[in-house]
Amino acid sequence: MRFKRFIGHYKKLRESEINRVHDPLSFKEFVFSQYPLGMRHSRSMWNCIIWAWANSRTHNVDGTYL
Repeated sequence: MRFKRFIGHYKKLRESEINRVHDPLSFKEFVFSQYPLGMRHSRSMWNCIIWAWANSRTHNVDGTYL
């Protein structure tokens, strides 16, 4: 069950981070953002994985507590 919540949180984080029309990433920024502490690391897939794993322990995908 936690794995399903993890996947849901990860997808939600990536969608909200990627779809920033007002602040798009250049190709260089995108490449460097994929490193854990790279440029704009809050958009990093690794950062999303860490937060999704932490959130899946305490919250449902809709934001309610377990």
